[in-house]
Amino acid sequence: MKITIATLGTRGDVQPCIAVGLGLQASGHEVKIAVPVDYKDLVLEKGLGFFPIRNSFRQIFEREPGGSRLKEELSPIRMLCQRRSVVEPVVDQIFSDLWSSCQGADVVLYSILALPAYYFAKDLDLPAFPICMQPLSRTRAFPSVLFSPNSLNMEFINKASYILAEQSLWGFIRPYFVRWRKKLGLSSVPFWGHFKQFNGENNPIFNGYSPLVVPKPSDWGNRMYVTGYWFLDDSSGDWRPPPELLDFLESGPPPVCFGFGSMNDNRVENRIRLSIEALKKTKTRGIFLTGKSDLNREELSLNDDIFVSSEIPHSWLFPRVSAIIHHGGAGTTAAAIRAGIPSIIIPFFFDQLFWGRQLRDLGVGPKPIDRKRLSVETLSLALQETLSNYGFQGRLQTLSSQVKAENGVQVAVDNFHQELARI
Repeated sequence: MKITIATLGTRGDVQPCIAVGLGLQASGHEVKIAVPVDYKDLVLEKGLGFFPIRNSFRQIFEREPGGSRLKEELSPIRMLCQRRSVVEPVVDQIFSDLWSSCQGADVVLYSILALPAYYFAKDLDLPAFPICMQPLSRTRAFPSVLFSPNSLNMEFINKASYILAEQSLWGFIRPYFVRWRKKLGLSSVPFWGHFKQFNGENNPIFNGYSPLVVPKPSDWGNRMYVTGYWFLDDSSGDWRPPPELLDFLESGPPPVCFGFGSMNDNRVENRIRLSIEALKKTKTRGIFLTGKSDLNREELSLNDDIFVSSEIPHSWLFPRVSAIIHHGGAGTTAAAIRAGIPSIIIPFFFDQLFWGRQLRDLGVGPKPIDRKRLSVETLSLALQETLSNYGFQGRLQTLSSQVKAENGVQVAVDNFHQELARI
């Protein structure tokens, strides 16, 4: 069977899709991953089919002058809706590439950012199943991850927050999507979208995170699967660290790791500079993963207590550090849990605040640091709390062992075959 898996976003969105793709390929399917062209090598080196999405939402942030303003928003929905003029040049190409990626497939799996793929699958009379790296289905148990949690935590407000999030996202996409479909002569789409079906008991959804981290809500149907994390073997066992990294690790106590994934804007640079001051205040060493940031690495490297690298495999590095300060993306949070290392989360947007609060509620990390409260003092206090709290560390070691024992990819593949049998 030919399967297209479509997603947009960053590496943290792409890697779980590759992991599931490998599981499906191992069970005899032909799998094609439709992702931004930035990740071509990552897909191909794993032996999966690749289809390029030539534009991505990252490009929205890199366009000026609107892109710089977009970076200041914490809410992704407000951020996008207020900056339509910045978005418009990007989305038509995304629609075209997603449409092409579905051609010739027998089944389509799609993430929320690749939502148009659902409609393209229906146009082609194909089954389409959503895949989620965070809980997006309506529930009374907690509010939508796209909004800051409300203090009342009332069931009807929680459930209503999902409808608001769905319609905000759809309200942003729909005008562009309707116009694009009209050009191709495709049928119109429902004014309110397909979210009622998305949340229905008869619609399967595959959630790629651990039920130990976010338990399945009691009001979700049997076909809303929570499989466990979809970890991708990043071949870190074959990775050879540079001698200077090994020397740094061996020259003192385990350092703190600072990394902000695929985030790249002036806030990353500000947070790194604050982090350097917090290290000095707490007399702690640090490893900085600069990623795509333009921060001056030579300037950072002048400090003997700091090691700087653009990228180090998380599965190799995380078990060797004492704590991880990061943005709270689903992928980095999962990697930190698996490594058994506590996280200090400074969220940017989307689901990052949700993951930070979830770790706090599980008792395995401090509360996330609000960007408006971020300072050398607040970061230093969070570091001191995290490094001295043996309760965090003990509970996290237990959780880590349990998460390692899960096989989320295989569970997802088995659930997928159950759903195929229903077609």
